[in-house]
Amino acid sequence: MMNPIEKWILGATVSGMLCLMCTAAPSGGGNPPEERVTYAVAATVLAHGTFHRYVDREAGLNQCVQFLNAHGIHIDSAGLSEPLPKKELARLVAQSVLVRTGEAEYESGRVILPPDADSWVDYCLLYDINVDHAWAKLMDFVRENASYVRRLNGEEIPNRREEQ
Repeated sequence: MMNPIEKWILGATVSGMLCLMCTAAPSGGGNPPEERVTYAVAATVLAHGTFHRYVDREAGLNQCVQFLNAHGIHIDSAGLSEPLPKKELARLVAQSVLVRTGEAEYESGRVILPPDADSWVDYCLLYDINVDHAWAKLMDFVRENASYVRRLNGEEIPNRREEQ
């Protein structure tokens, strides 16, 4: 039986490297918790989607966050239940692209913004990375997997095997 992330990954049809990460929607705004994109949701989808070759499919939220942080894509463990602003999605997606392409430069263990961009949103615009599409796809994931997302937003899942 496939878990929600595996079903979403199989159904994703987004082009390029971002085909597995492209999904989200405006955070906050009174959306019910299951329709809120949080750092926990983004970290899990990013790790299992974009980095699926390197992250064990059974890895839980903590392992996903540790993997991203180890590769310079910073996710604050204390803020996992916080809503994810769209500009932060731009950062996560752009940093993922830089890590995957081997073009990332680091400072204090974090991927830094390349000098040709003024912000992560600007970087996405310069390199034709469609953050709006990524945002919409992440929102699709949130809507299609409401119970899984509620668990992610309410508690850290030590091991995804416990969900089944």
